[in-house]
Amino acid sequence: MPAKRTTLNRRRTPIIDAEALALFVELENMPLPHRQSAKFKLAETELHDDLGLRWEHTFMSASVLDRVFDAHGEKPHERTHDERLRAFEVRQQLLAAAGLSEKVAS
Repeated sequence: MPAKRTTLNRRRTPIIDAEALALFVELENMPLPHRQSAKFKLAETELHDDLGLRWEHTFMSASVLDRVFDAHGEKPHERTHDERLRAFEVRQQLLAAAGLSEKVAS
């Protein structure tokens, strides 16, 4: 018998632990030409798993390593826009926790 319940839309709060922060700093400092290697991509997936952002990374192509927030022409409050924004907000938290400043993509 179906229940008459409405699911709650709870935002998952990423847990930024020391391991995830160290991995973020390592990947953030990696030169842009080396970011195409299989080792980097595997580590990037591991980072998003640690942060609870696997959905955003795998299906929405949103990464905490994206140095610029690019909504790709999406309208605010569309799912893809919200997921990219969420990943960018976590990036800002990671940068603050690591004591790093925002680098401009080159």
